Amino acid sequence: MDEIEIFVLIVGILLLPYGLYDIITKKIDITVKFLLILISLSLLAIELLFVIFS
Repeated sequence: MDEIEIFVLIVGILLLPYGLYDIITKKIDITVKFLLILISLSLLAIELLFVIFS
């Protein structure tokens, strides 16, 4: 794995629990939470594509 893939993986892993935690605690606006989860899932999906097609 190159540096970009590692970065994407780390960011995705860090963002996903953060977004889920905020949904549970309901501390921030729903739009922000939705965007956080969308971004994290997108990054994880990209990482999976890197792994599958490499």
